[in-house]
Amino acid sequence: MKETFISQAIPIDEKVGLYEDILERGISLHVKVTGRSMYPYLTGGEILTIRKVQPGSLKRGDLVFFKDQSGLPVLHRIVRIIRKDGGRYIFQTKGDGTYSFDDLVPEDAIIGKVCKIECKTSSNGSKIIDMESFKNRIINHYLAWYSIVRPKLSSLKRKISKRKIPCP
Repeated sequence: MKETFISQAIPIDEKVGLYEDILERGISLHVKVTGRSMYPYLTGGEILTIRKVQPGSLKRGDLVFFKDQSGLPVLHRIVRIIRKDGGRYIFQTKGDGTYSFDDLVPEDAIIGKVCKIECKTSSNGSKIIDMESFKNRIINHYLAWYSIVRPKLSSLKRKISKRKIPCP
């Protein structure tokens, strides 16, 4: 007999709607990291606690769960915040393990913000990371900055390594 998990049986657009409904009711959502776009910060298998927040409370460095332009859920880091006329927010996001930026994310595409990360430890225990602690807010702000300059540094490194150095 083959086992099918409910999460595998639900179409992705219905899952996203379910996530939004749960968060709108003030209930935290727990999701398991499956991708590699946030490597090395998230390596896969971590359990994230996500909650609904006001767009104006989001900061550079926050990890946000959002719908991309095709409606698929994505978890990436905010690297820039743009406030439009009328007070609406648009967010520039990027995966820590990617070189390219995501398309701009309007505030109504934000599903929620990661507030805790549960990681497995080598001794079969777990470690909880409070993403809202002062220390982690500083670290995440730095990681957002690094995520912006990393592709530029890699490009510079390639240009330097391609330069011909004349032999004396």
